[in-house]
Amino acid sequence: GGRDRYNGGDGFDTVSYQHYLDNPDLAERGINARLTSGTIMGPDGQLDEAYGIESVLGTMAEDRFSVAGNQTYYFVGYGGRDRFSGGWGKNDWVSYSEEAAAGGSSGINVKLDRNTIADSFGDRDYIRFVENIVGTDFDDRFRDDDSGIFHANFIGNAGNDRFSFQGGNDRAEGGTGADTFVYLGTDFDHDVIADFETGIDRIQIKSAAAFSELTITDSGADKVITWGDNSVTLEGLAGTEIAEADFIF
Repeated sequence: GGRDRYNGGDGFDTVSYQHYLDNPDLAERGINARLTSGTIMGPDGQLDEAYGIESVLGTMAEDRFSVAGNQTYYFVGYGGRDRFSGGWGKNDWVSYSEEAAAGGSSGINVKLDRNTIADSFGDRDYIRFVENIVGTDFDDRFRDDDSGIFHANFIGNAGNDRFSFQGGNDRAEGGTGADTFVYLGTDFDHDVIADFETGIDRIQIKSAAAFSELTITDSGADKVITWGDNSVTLEGLAGTEIAEADFIF
């Protein structure tokens, strides 16, 4: 409690308000972290100063996180209807991987085209200008923005996750579990799957009617699936057979 001052200096530094997870009665409100201006309004209602801080862990209440510029920031909101506003540098992260330890019991549902994420507690978060989302060990759902301006980077962790892409030039990492990667429309551009597992994960290109419509080639260390002017790169799978059973038609 009190008006605290944090000076991170060099490196990647974190300010955590996690102790309010175990002592919720001490929190009058969620935090309001404005790292660009160097302030965090704490759960006790006191204004903390925060300089050289790149990561903030919030509370179970309605937290607010906002930054600007090209620096990399990392946020964890936990429960509550949180709001995340990133900078234009496309380097900001929001992670839900810690929510299970705080009592979260379901996968998240990311809808970047609606600027919302339903968290593990059933609360709906609001998100803007954040493209890097880390999921849970449950079954998560991810959907990118359809404008093509932003390029999503989704990490599923464990669970049987579902990724849907429509805007182009996105990246997905499914983690463990049987994951499904769905490509919508006819203009999803050039996407990447970082850890596709043949015989376990599956790909669905909605506009492709049959396996014979796809062109599959090696490119360096990767496997590239091409359909029309679009492609999906499977990192590290050059020389590995990609069969019709790896797709949904």
